[in-house]
Amino acid sequence: MTRRSVLRAGTSVGALLALATPAEATTATAAVVGPQRLSSAPATQATRHTVFQLVNRRTGKAIDVPGAATAAGTGLIQYTPSSAVNQQFLFASVGKGTDEVYTTHTATPLGWAVWAGTSDTGAKIVQWTPEHSTSQQWRMNQTSDGYTVVTCVRSGKVLGVRGDSTANGAAIEQQTPDGSAGQQWRLIEKGTRVAAWSPSMTAGGPAFTDQTIRMVVHSSVAGSGVRITLSNRYSDTPLDVGAVEVAVQATGGEAEPGTTRKVAFNDSRQITIPVGGQATSDVIPISVGAGGNLLVSLYVPNTTGTSTWHCDALDTSYVTSGNHAGEESAAAFATTRTSWYYLAGMDIVSPTAEGVVVAFGDSITDGYASSRGTYSRWPDFLGRRLGAEPGGQKLSVVDAGIGGNRVLTDVPNLWQGVSALKRFRSDALDQPGVKYVILFEGINDIGSGAGPNGAPLTAQHLIDGYLALIDEAHAVGVRIIGATLMPNEGNAYGGYNTPAAEAIRQSVNTWIRTEGAFDGVVDFDQATRDPARPAALNPAYDSGDRLHPNDAGMKAMADAVDLHLLRN
Repeated sequence: MTRRSVLRAGTSVGALLALATPAEATTATAAVVGPQRLSSAPATQATRHTVFQLVNRRTGKAIDVPGAATAAGTGLIQYTPSSAVNQQFLFASVGKGTDEVYTTHTATPLGWAVWAGTSDTGAKIVQWTPEHSTSQQWRMNQTSDGYTVVTCVRSGKVLGVRGDSTANGAAIEQQTPDGSAGQQWRLIEKGTRVAAWSPSMTAGGPAFTDQTIRMVVHSSVAGSGVRITLSNRYSDTPLDVGAVEVAVQATGGEAEPGTTRKVAFNDSRQITIPVGGQATSDVIPISVGAGGNLLVSLYVPNTTGTSTWHCDALDTSYVTSGNHAGEESAAAFATTRTSWYYLAGMDIVSPTAEGVVVAFGDSITDGYASSRGTYSRWPDFLGRRLGAEPGGQKLSVVDAGIGGNRVLTDVPNLWQGVSALKRFRSDALDQPGVKYVILFEGINDIGSGAGPNGAPLTAQHLIDGYLALIDEAHAVGVRIIGATLMPNEGNAYGGYNTPAAEAIRQSVNTWIRTEGAFDGVVDFDQATRDPARPAALNPAYDSGDRLHPNDAGMKAMADAVDLHLLRN
């Protein structure tokens, strides 16, 4: 029977992992191997979610996949250390102090394995299709002076360099432990864990019973070591998770053959997430490219009650009865929807990205009126601009827009979310690797006329809200960039198109441009206005409602962001 984990409300699995193993390390019994004393505890807790380069203590050379080969069976060698991804390996915990180690340069990760699964001394170490056998599993034991001995679970032999050679190209093999420097490795952390996709969630989604939901995740940056986050934050019943699987998308709801990976949470594949809680998975051995798509399939065996969701996905999700999470085919998924359910985030280890930009806003940021399934929101265009810069993409971009959302007050429609003041920390500041927030919100406060405590909205109310968000971001070292509110004269949305509303918009925009409270300004108003009618959206950018931009308008918005604002 599969063990089910129960998580406390508001406690992530990542936090539990960070708390659990140091105690295990404290009580671990040490074993003497040769001249070094080794702890039976893992070498570092970062092995649960980190990419490493391994450099041999004796030779100073790094473990390398020669020529960045992608064929299963390619033998590992040592080579002069570099920043190449074929010298970077993902460590994924499989429990009980054991890791599987995966390549990061291959589209589908390959795992370290002892050739033919033998226990013979001198057997070479190769990259191989993951089989999760003990010949592909390793224990990391740390020496008293900070090096690591890597031991094969099946054979009990350790990694070394053939013949203790110092030459480039010498094979990596398993050897009888002797405690020598040639069997010790320095683990050098590589890459940065960053949020790559993270829609903001709200209350009021539909209920599910004994169903599988398959959702598309579009990554803004390349990386490996994927983790996903499931959220039950806005639901009123605990969420029983029966299975989660992740695969590379082929097309639609079809998975690329051979890429499906089972997902665990603290080594358990079945969990219960309490009301108000969330769960972040263990590392999943899968890679994704910038602009690449993964499929996340979630099976919920029991009745959920109203779901935590993101209504306007502008992408297709697939639903079917029963557990079809592990199927590559989409044949069983006869129902399609246009929302994400419970799936609140994906983070990865990127070899190039050093941080995250959170685009925080309302329906325009959420991409309303942009082309479905083409990733044409302004944050998507911004991510592609950053990816085209020389030297590799330094920042990922995540979209924290919610249609209809307001800065100051909750929206009566549950699916439009709680106020920015309430959700800013969870949706922006808690993102892994966040460095910048672009705040573009306030037009729905103006259109609704809703000020705090039921008062009619004033420009100062909105400015006070911005100041509160600025202070919150600065308190945790995050830079926050303000965006001016776009023109919308002639729109058909009631209170948005009045002289009083326009006066507030103009006052707020003047304050954003001139006060200097933000760490920088993006002038979306100027970038999208009609030159002949500055209070109106440029017709070339109008989706038809005179408020929401089309794809060309979304691109113009992204192009208006001065990338120098994101380099400090």
